[in-house]
Amino acid sequence: MEIKKAKKLSGSLAIPGDKSISHRAVMFGSLAEGTTRITNFLEGADCLSTISCFRKMGINIENTEGEILVHGKGLHGLSAPSETLDVGNSGTTTRLISGILAGQDFVSELTGDASIQKRPMKRIMTPLSQMGADIVSLNGNGCAPLKIEGTTASIEPEPVLNGREIKVPGDISSAAYFIAAGLLTPGSEILLKNVGINPTRDGMLRVCKAMGADITLLNASTEGEPTADLLIRTSSLHGTTVEGEIIPTLIDEIPMIAVMAAFAEGTTVIRDAQELKVKESDRIAVEYRMKIQPVEILRILLIEPQQGAGLVAKDAAIGGQHTAPLIRGGRQRRKCQVEKAEVQIQPAAHHSQHLTAHPHLPLLVGLRPLRFKRLAGVEKCFFGHRFTSLPLRERVQKSKS
Repeated sequence: MEIKKAKKLSGSLAIPGDKSISHRAVMFGSLAEGTTRITNFLEGADCLSTISCFRKMGINIENTEGEILVHGKGLHGLSAPSETLDVGNSGTTTRLISGILAGQDFVSELTGDASIQKRPMKRIMTPLSQMGADIVSLNGNGCAPLKIEGTTASIEPEPVLNGREIKVPGDISSAAYFIAAGLLTPGSEILLKNVGINPTRDGMLRVCKAMGADITLLNASTEGEPTADLLIRTSSLHGTTVEGEIIPTLIDEIPMIAVMAAFAEGTTVIRDAQELKVKESDRIAVEYRMKIQPVEILRILLIEPQQGAGLVAKDAAIGGQHTAPLIRGGRQRRKCQVEKAEVQIQPAAHHSQHLTAHPHLPLLVGLRPLRFKRLAGVEKCFFGHRFTSLPLRERVQKSKS
């Protein structure tokens, strides 16, 4: 594949259907009476795994051109599967279907690919067990494959779900790539149609606004799931802090936020993103391996990595210890001093940051020094925009140009 640099981006784009809502539409449609018609369904592997699981439990699901028809059998209409339910690589299918299976009057087993079999499931096993479900990890490690023995559960009065039409909005996680492209490519103006803006999922938009993005919501609708068309214009972005309650609303968009931060002026700090370590891959590790230009990403590993994700850093301007990656964008070269276990970053246009780490842990630092010299045991260099991992006590070596 050859990708050529675009001078500008313009036009409109229909975003693929929201994965989370596509999953749930099939599940609720299966538990409803009558037929549920789903349009703009995301036909990705994860959502197709959900369809496969419910077909194995006796639900007739038609995948026709442009729509999915789910012929539900009601809350108690599922049948015991004759084989193990395979969720593929879908963590959402695993978590949600486990709750449904816990309320059935049959025993079932579910598993997935190698990645799923490493992802922690105690987060669902514990609460389900506390509510009376019999759910065990067959390998005894808190991961799939899981064996679920249904238990009698009821809601008074028992609800009746009826089939309906569901129009799945565009997935904001898919829109994130085009949002970033429109904001960063000079002279661009693009329109992303029918994007879901549910306040539990719109953290990406809030962060973009905090970074100075020019994003306008058009044709907003609250009929069913909240949606809007997003008008994106090129913007000059600046750094921000992303942490706390907003993290669950943008957990899948953090990699793209990191890319935008690379081209923003100033420092962006991201905290509380431990969930990224237990996705289909360790996304935090992947982000640090990316060669984003121009950017400096400073990584200090935790002294005890099992405590969580991110970095143990000490910011002289903020004070105190926190766990966060510090992403410095912009195009100005920065001076970096390495002396024993302490790194001092001195951005030309920003206040100094002091980061400390255990001396035996690796630190991600910029390479490609334009010049460097050794003075009294201190390595001094001016960095360009490549990365490598170096032991803290090793001398900085000059890279190839």
